Amino acid sequence: MASQPTFNDAALGAARPQSALLAALGAARVDRWRLGLVALAGLAFALRLAYADQQSAYMDEGTNVLTGRLLIEQHSVYAEVLNWAYGSYLWPLIAGWADMAGGLVAVRTVTAGCGAIMVLATVLAAYRLAPRGIPNTRRRAVALLAGVIAMLAPTAIAVGRFGTYDALAGAGFMLGLALLLPIEERPGPLRLLAAAALFFIAFLAKYLVAIYFPLICLYAMLGPLVWARSPRHTLRSALRTSLRYVLWFVAPLTALCAAYLIIFLGPLLTLFTSSLSYGDLKSATPLNEYVWSRPEIWLLVIAAAFGWRRATGAGRLVALVGAGLIMAFQLQARPDFDFWKHSIYVIYFLAPLAALVALDVPQHTGTWRVVAIGGTAVAIVWLAPRAEVAANQLVDFYPNANPALDALYAHTGGAAEILTDDTSLRYYLYGRMPIDGMIGPFSFLYEGQSGIEAYRRAVVDQYFDTIVLDGGVSPQGAAIRQQLSPEINANYTRVATSDDGHGFRIDVYMPNVSASGRAPRDSSPWPIQYTFESGTGDWGGHPDTGDATPGLQVAASTDQPWNGQPALQFAVGDGVQTVTVRTDGTVSAVRAHVYLVTDGGTQPVRIGMMGFDGDWQWRDDGYRWLVSPGTWTTIRWDLTEPGPFNEVGLNFPKDVRFAYVGDVEINP
Repeated sequence: MASQPTFNDAALGAARPQSALLAALGAARVDRWRLGLVALAGLAFALRLAYADQQSAYMDEGTNVLTGRLLIEQHSVYAEVLNWAYGSYLWPLIAGWADMAGGLVAVRTVTAGCGAIMVLATVLAAYRLAPRGIPNTRRRAVALLAGVIAMLAPTAIAVGRFGTYDALAGAGFMLGLALLLPIEERPGPLRLLAAAALFFIAFLAKYLVAIYFPLICLYAMLGPLVWARSPRHTLRSALRTSLRYVLWFVAPLTALCAAYLIIFLGPLLTLFTSSLSYGDLKSATPLNEYVWSRPEIWLLVIAAAFGWRRATGAGRLVALVGAGLIMAFQLQARPDFDFWKHSIYVIYFLAPLAALVALDVPQHTGTWRVVAIGGTAVAIVWLAPRAEVAANQLVDFYPNANPALDALYAHTGGAAEILTDDTSLRYYLYGRMPIDGMIGPFSFLYEGQSGIEAYRRAVVDQYFDTIVLDGGVSPQGAAIRQQLSPEINANYTRVATSDDGHGFRIDVYMPNVSASGRAPRDSSPWPIQYTFESGTGDWGGHPDTGDATPGLQVAASTDQPWNGQPALQFAVGDGVQTVTVRTDGTVSAVRAHVYLVTDGGTQPVRIGMMGFDGDWQWRDDGYRWLVSPGTWTTIRWDLTEPGPFNEVGLNFPKDVRFAYVGDVEINP
């Protein structure tokens, strides 16, 4: 007779599946190394992406996004950007695509990802440069500690928070060098090609990294020979390794950089020449930029000094040359205010040495794990909030326009020309008005003048429909408010103001004019004046392929009267887009009042004042006038080379249906 199961037998039977599950879980060992890398990258990414939507775009961010979007959407180059930007079109295109997909937050998500890559690259470099004789667990602990240093460095966090080329340049360079290290190894062709490609990407992002390329290439060619030992077969192997580096790394990188140099030689020479005299980034108090405001860098230097005795020869050489070269560049070129961005390379080169101090912890397994894991956890929990605050201080160095955006949009609607002391505002006005109607603080010509005097005259003439000032961080931007406040206050009214909470005030100004349109303060009549209350006179259309014909496509009209009198109505058509009058004598300036009716609603259109000089050569004002349809606008042409003219007039684009000219005045 079969025995009945007892209570104890049933309990044992029920326990078997649970025991099997526990056994399976015990067999599935957690890869602490990979888990640590994932946690490190995730925390680094989170620290860099924090508050991504709370700070408005600053100057370089907006410029990069606009450059990319203009290339993508309009196939045009923004302000000859390669002549003055320290990078190629690569990052602007990436930033442009990201902005189109998800706005500024998406751009900063990309840079935060680059920041996480920089942290992992530091881990990889520290792992490869650590002494060979130490246990693998301690090697990995040293590498992770170096990553923690890079993750928590305030300047590294801040670089990952701004949508500029610095993050991409740092990520490409650091990961590329980590793949090369240590040089005495014999990596495969794919790894060397990947390193060359990453270096070239870093170079395209920011030319600065090229200062390292000659030394890295020399190190790649000669390193295997330097680290070779005396036996002949070892030296022969070192020669083969050196040749491998030349074929798969040095030659491709050199060819790529040479090709770029040949293709873009003109802009690169212009950039290099202008950089020799560029001093806006030089600080009057360099100790503040390099020492007092960056104590964490010098603490890292001290920690690296303690780790020096533990380092290998390769580790010492890489750290000394790498950190020393960027500091030498800073002292020679003096981009003092950019040191916080360039300090990411100091951190990258010194963190592997600083992390070697962990090797001084007693090697007893229990003590090591408690100190390594517990100490790292405490450091992250305590330091992360403080590093985030320090990074925010760098971010707050730039004006935050977010509180003023509603006022900005309200008072720039329909504007044809605005003045800003911070070009970041172009980012927010892109798509709302033509980009060349947004005048920044760096380059402006008016009435034959340039520099601050050009701005002064334009302000007095109320040339700008709106002025927006946020205190700008550039010397040129600061000069707008500092030197032109009397003229701005006399000719414009402040219609909105807001505080960004960090010491910057955003002010919006509108001109002191009547609702009938914008009028220069110098409104006294000029010697020669054409009005149309008695008819069109000698005015008429000038065909593209013929001579001016008085009366062609013009009429005296009261549809849009000027000062209660008829205006000259010009019907713009194919082949006849210019209306002129014959003149006799010298012309130094022309002024007119125009009213446009277009097929494009209220979208501003660009028109030009023109003339034929005494030799019948076409001359114009550069088509600098953006005129909003549906309102009377004063336009003016001050000739840089006055002289005799046979004909003067105005030229309109095809989307203008009717152009009304209230009057035209000429100053001989």
